[in-house]
Amino acid sequence: MSSDHATSIYGVEGQKELDDELTRINPSISAEELFAGFCSNRVSARAFGELAGSRLVDAHWLKGELSAAVDGRDWCSLSMLLSFVPNVDDPDIDLILGKALRLSFDQVLTANHQSAWGTPEMIVDALSKADSAKNNPRVVPDLVYVCKLPPDVPQEWYLDYRKAIDAIRRTTAMPKAARIEVLRTLLDCEVDYYVQEAIDLLLKESTP
Repeated sequence: MSSDHATSIYGVEGQKELDDELTRINPSISAEELFAGFCSNRVSARAFGELAGSRLVDAHWLKGELSAAVDGRDWCSLSMLLSFVPNVDDPDIDLILGKALRLSFDQVLTANHQSAWGTPEMIVDALSKADSAKNNPRVVPDLVYVCKLPPDVPQEWYLDYRKAIDAIRRTTAMPKAARIEVLRTLLDCEVDYYVQEAIDLLLKESTP
């Protein structure tokens, strides 16, 4: 995040607080130390967001932390760990996120689970940025799962489905014809307008 952009969001005082915090953090802090600092309230969410994208990440460590967060339904920790996902190319992580996507989506649809709101959208965003996920056909059913929006739940409450639809359209894990067939299975769901739009874009593409 640029200094000007951060200032526009947090104001001058907020930006100064962030700058001061960043100067106190070791610039070579590891992903593990950064996450531990956040969990112990020694690193703010803003500072974490500034630094996470440039950390070297051990795939084995990230898989363990993601699995623990998913199994414990710890959506707060998961949302922070997602910042590390684009730094790692590992199909096992894609599958963990697929499981997380289904579980968080189901909790969003369950009364009294507001803590999960926004989590499916963040997971889809992480999957769309991960090169391994784009090449992993096993991720597609998880994306399809969250596109089947129940008609009695307002769409804007919990997920921008266009991201999931776009991730299906853009995946390199399946040929174009297969992606179109998958999208056509969603034409009777509540977001059929965006599905048809994705199909039309695919039909116009010259790539197979």
